[in-house]
Amino acid sequence: RISQNMVSVIRLKLISILMFYLLGTLNVLPTETASTFRHYDCTNKAKFSPKSSYQFNLNKLLSKLTSKINITNYYNTTVSGTNKRDIVYGLFMCNGYMEKCGECVSTSIQTLKSKCVFNKEAIIWTHECLVRYSDKFFPNTPEKWPSRCVRKSEDYEGELDSFNKVLSSLMDDLLTEANEAPMDSIKFAVKKITISEDQHLFGFAQCTPYLSKENCKKCLRDAMNFLQTCARGKTGGRVIYPSCIVRYDHYLFFPLPRGKRKNLGVIASIIFFHALVPVIVLFFVCYLLHRESRKDLKHRKGNCGEEISTELNSLQFELRTIQEATNKFSDDNKIGEGGFGAVYKGGFSNGLEIAVKRLKKNSSQGAIEFKKEVLKIIGN
Repeated sequence: RISQNMVSVIRLKLISILMFYLLGTLNVLPTETASTFRHYDCTNKAKFSPKSSYQFNLNKLLSKLTSKINITNYYNTTVSGTNKRDIVYGLFMCNGYMEKCGECVSTSIQTLKSKCVFNKEAIIWTHECLVRYSDKFFPNTPEKWPSRCVRKSEDYEGELDSFNKVLSSLMDDLLTEANEAPMDSIKFAVKKITISEDQHLFGFAQCTPYLSKENCKKCLRDAMNFLQTCARGKTGGRVIYPSCIVRYDHYLFFPLPRGKRKNLGVIASIIFFHALVPVIVLFFVCYLLHRESRKDLKHRKGNCGEEISTELNSLQFELRTIQEATNKFSDDNKIGEGGFGAVYKGGFSNGLEIAVKRLKKNSSQGAIEFKKEVLKIIGN
């Protein structure tokens, strides 16, 4: 028979095993972490005066950009006046893997309004979009300033030469694919490359739409060379230029292409199955253990009474006789109490004095000990 303590120990072990199993299952897919990256630059170039024509044109340009955020993922426009010095050029661009980035663009515009007051030129990059305006024409010009390199703090743990070769291969693939996009479309590429069986690199590269193939290739190549220097040996990094962006990381930070999203349902089903099976097994085992322990308890209770009645049949009295002898187990007759029940003093009508132990309810172990005590007394 299985004791209650053993049942509890088995349950705890099963729950622990299940928890470790579920935690391992959660790591089947790469983690997709929402980045909070945001960087703006209010260039130190010319300023404009409050309430000037340039300010009027800039506000008009930003309003035009805002009006397009829910229509397209890229838009550039120009607002001009009577004076050429008051012309403002502007654009917003979603990261190529984003279908829409309206909230990002809207928030970025408000940031530039509050942080770059009276600046004729400003730019902001975030994890979803780019917004820029300037008093100089820039859409089809490859620019590398202002720029920024952002790298992860964690170093790659492994063979660094092999890692760098894989990273270079990833950059080359991104460069080729992004540069093949047609003119006036968002030139971008996303790529996954394998380092080892359980390690991967995910990459992203993008140029502004109006860059020529030659200028896009040059911008990306310069950014990639910079990235492999400034983030050398790190698990992730990105370089942002006004005209192009390059990034790599050890986790999936972009949505999968549409052709691959069908696999997510299959993967999710597999994960659900692996998570559900041990739960069902655990509950079934716990049910069997619980049923077994209840059977054991009933068996011990039943056997105790049967054994006492069989072996000590000649020494048993009716309950009514015992109640009369102890004045219905009166507290006045109580002479002590042990771990399994109270002891009462009593007496029969013939003058015989007795001591009666009244077992506690549901004390199967008490009944066994009581039987042993009686047999011991008889033996003496």
